[in-house]
Amino acid sequence: MIRLDHLAVAAETLEEGVAAVEAALGVTLAGGGQHGHMGTHNRLLGLGDLYLEVIAVDPAAPAPAWPRWFDLDHFSGPPRLANWVARCDDLDAEIAASPAGIGAPVALS
Repeated sequence: MIRLDHLAVAAETLEEGVAAVEAALGVTLAGGGQHGHMGTHNRLLGLGDLYLEVIAVDPAAPAPAWPRWFDLDHFSGPPRLANWVARCDDLDAEIAASPAGIGAPVALS
């Protein structure tokens, strides 16, 4: 079964995104890290069994040879909710049951 995993807030810079979310929600984001495969970095806010991710291009990381997720290569403007991310227990089964053209999974860890 496919379930909601997290919500992604995109920002031009991680600092700008974190400041906007913290001001809007009155909370402090913690954790996070870098995504070397995509040249991005993030900070997180736990929301029970899912989480909110603030994500931006990491200026210290080399640019990948492929487009960054959430179209971050072309992102501009104020931080905003950009995407939602799903999870499942059996990826192969979900892909087999999906319509053609959904793309291929990419191992990130």
